[in-house]
Amino acid sequence: MTGWQALGNAVVIQACKDYRAERKRLCVNPKDTYARAEVARLEEFFRSQRFNLFTDLDGPALLSKLKEEGGDEA
Repeated sequence: MTGWQALGNAVVIQACKDYRAERKRLCVNPKDTYARAEVARLEEFFRSQRFNLFTDLDGPALLSKLKEEGGDEA
């Protein structure tokens, strides 16, 4: 793995961690506007061309899996 691949993987892993954390915040407080905005921003990232700069993974499929993990709380 090259340094660039490792960096790309780290960005995607952090986005997944951030998404999980913000969904959890929304579960605790559904009116949290900051968490709702962050979830929307991260969902946009997973669907974007920018996501494909970091990895060859399928962003929308990964997002779908992340949503399955969290159930229907957000």
